[in-house]
Amino acid sequence: MQAPTRSRLQTAEAPVSISLPSEGAAARPGAARFDVVSQSGGRLLMASMADADVEVSRQRRRRATRSIAILFLAASLAVASGSLLDARRRARSAGDYALEAAQVAAKLVAARG
Repeated sequence: MQAPTRSRLQTAEAPVSISLPSEGAAARPGAARFDVVSQSGGRLLMASMADADVEVSRQRRRRATRSIAILFLAASLAVASGSLLDARRRARSAGDYALEAAQVAAKLVAARG
C-alpha cells in the first residue's frame, strides 16, 4: 500500500494538511481534524491543523477583538466628553468649572488609554 499523500495549503489562519479519504490517512497526533463533506453526506477530503496553529489563530482573534472593543470605548468616551465641555462653559463658579474641567481631563485620559 502506498503512503497517503498529504497536501499542505497555506490559509489566512494557519497551514492546513489535506488528504483524500481513499488514502486512509489518520489525523496526526496533536492536530485538529475535520472532514469536508458533500451535500449527500459523503466525505470529500480530510483536513487537519496543528493544535499549536489553532491556538495561535485564536489568540490573534482575541487580541483583534479586544483592540476593537477598546477602540470603540475610547471613541465613546471622547464623544461623551463633548457634553462635559458644554457644562464647563455654563459653570457659574470657579469650583464648578474646575470640577467639570477635571471630568473632561479624566475622560480624555481614559480614552487615550
